[in-house]
Amino acid sequence: MLLKGHPHTIECFRFATTDAAQSQISAGIKYKTEANNRERVRFTYYSGVLVLKGHGAYTTAEGTTYRLGPGDFFQRLPMQVHSTMVDPHEQWVELFLDLPAALFSALALCNVTDNCRHVLHPGIDIDWVKRGIMLIDELETCEPLRLPSIQARIVILLEQLLSMDRICSVTDQEKRLETARDLLSGTGQFQSAEAVAEYINMGYENFRKLFKQRYGISPNKYRISQRIFRAQDLLLATGSVRATARMLGYCDEFAFSKQFKQHTSISPLEYIHMNGNHVRSKEGEIID
Repeated sequence: MLLKGHPHTIECFRFATTDAAQSQISAGIKYKTEANNRERVRFTYYSGVLVLKGHGAYTTAEGTTYRLGPGDFFQRLPMQVHSTMVDPHEQWVELFLDLPAALFSALALCNVTDNCRHVLHPGIDIDWVKRGIMLIDELETCEPLRLPSIQARIVILLEQLLSMDRICSVTDQEKRLETARDLLSGTGQFQSAEAVAEYINMGYENFRKLFKQRYGISPNKYRISQRIFRAQDLLLATGSVRATARMLGYCDEFAFSKQFKQHTSISPLEYIHMNGNHVRSKEGEIID
């Protein structure tokens, strides 16, 4: 509905000076097919592309491939070889914004834009897309003297995309850390913090650092503390060291007893005697 009334492809290329290679200002919406795939191409200018619909892939000169989908923003950095492919089984729609290479480089030095990452994930903001469409329409019809103003608005749109990416990245990171905390609290398939880091798609060192910043404790220590908390309840509920160790996923009761004593200063049996004398077998003896 947002693109209703527009032709399938609207592109506008203008130049702020007579030097086309140094002053290109362009924007547009493109509907692509497999015929538009570009392999190992190089642009003299900067081009940023927000995927509105469809899926595809972006490949750097080094051969790193990023999967693309709606809400992803990929950057064709000036003079860097790249390839873009679209899924032939889906309709692809993109909104692109182009700037001269020198201007983009200057903006990147001021952290207004990002020249370190090829693909960002800002998501799709309807108001942002509306502003982009309005800018395309104005770029097509504006007087030459207004081109610098249009260029400034492209810069603002790019800066807003970067801010949206940062917000989405923080939100996504928080969700992944919360998922990791829940997994570390359980007794399921994840028997190590490294396995949890892999599950939430984070490198372990980065995960360990972020988890400690967020919760004030390392993931491994958090996992152990949660197991000990659960062990205390289970010991009182079952009265059995062996059963508790098994339910918590320890290889044997001796490994469990050793870790329990390290964190509580008493053995599991001592904990039962001190806190759960009411927990007894049918014969009236404390279960061990």
